[in-house]
Amino acid sequence: MKPLIICGGCSFTHSPDSWAQVLGNFRMLWNDTPQKNHNDWITYGREVCGENMDNVPKNIYDVWDVGEDITQYADVMIVGQGASGNELNSRIIRKAIELNKGRKIIVLWQLSGWNRKEYAMNKYDTIDFDTIYNEEGTRHMYSITDAKRFRNCTHMDGQDHPIPSATGFRMNEEVDPEDAPEITPPEYMSTERMWLKGGGSYSGWEGSALYDFFKQESETLNTFDNASVRNLEAIEYTKLFCEANDVQLLTFPGWYYTWTGQFQLSDIHRSLLSKEILDRLTLDAVDDIDGYGGIAEWGSQHEVYVNNSSNTINPTITLPKGIDFHQNETASVFEKAINDGEWWCGNHPSAYTHARFCNEWIKPKVLQLLDNVA
Repeated sequence: MKPLIICGGCSFTHSPDSWAQVLGNFRMLWNDTPQKNHNDWITYGREVCGENMDNVPKNIYDVWDVGEDITQYADVMIVGQGASGNELNSRIIRKAIELNKGRKIIVLWQLSGWNRKEYAMNKYDTIDFDTIYNEEGTRHMYSITDAKRFRNCTHMDGQDHPIPSATGFRMNEEVDPEDAPEITPPEYMSTERMWLKGGGSYSGWEGSALYDFFKQESETLNTFDNASVRNLEAIEYTKLFCEANDVQLLTFPGWYYTWTGQFQLSDIHRSLLSKEILDRLTLDAVDDIDGYGGIAEWGSQHEVYVNNSSNTINPTITLPKGIDFHQNETASVFEKAINDGEWWCGNHPSAYTHARFCNEWIKPKVLQLLDNVA
């Protein structure tokens, strides 16, 4: 059986056009969404920024194909979830490792935001569970607590799985379903219990039953000390867990503030509680992506167009690489989408950035790790 590569992280890993999807060569899991996203991104560059765009391949899969096809050497499994934090991602990664014991495993872990949290809720002792569950704004912010499809599967999201996986989601048809049950038991469905994910702030929860709670928590309890302890312990535990199970681990930041940016502090007292953990881990526990500090920041070297009329208020940061980076969502580093004739500029890396990042940075690292498990 081939080695297994487990890719964990937040939406930077879970999205249909992410580096992880490129690594697994999963083209049609979302009805060709990577190509649609790429088309929008090209259109924005041409029509809004006035860039020629003829130097960019029109077919995003031409960019995917520049790199070596890793699936000839290993199976790729994606367990990233949108809005998930490092604690939840660590738990999911460890679950995937446990249920695939006996295989040679490589873990690629994209770090997420440090202010994200999850809350274990169930209908038996959570007041107003049904109200919270049925709120429209909550739908993308919960995750099932004990998914069963962690084998013979290419992509694990946080949603209910009442039926076996659809065509294209299976990894190893020869695996006996009895050995790897795919149906989540009723008691673990989200109607019974769930992880409610806190994306890091109370913005976006307006009108929700939990708005006041999230606002108070964010403004009073959401200290850097608290976030540092939680996140560094999750990173340390995952590292030790992988070592104990002879699993190769590569950890890297989704963006600057998921690692390097957390330690650019003027006052050491803000992070004193976590200093002992960081001393054990050391900064080298996380690869800073050649001094760029994140996937998006890495993509700045391949910037195709820039819209200088952006009203973004994100600060300019000086990267370890020694360059200044301004997170201008209207630049080509980031995704674009058009809805009802209006452009929306998000802060996820573009399909083009993801593909180049996978081919130029992830795949060489993976080939080295595969040599270690051969």
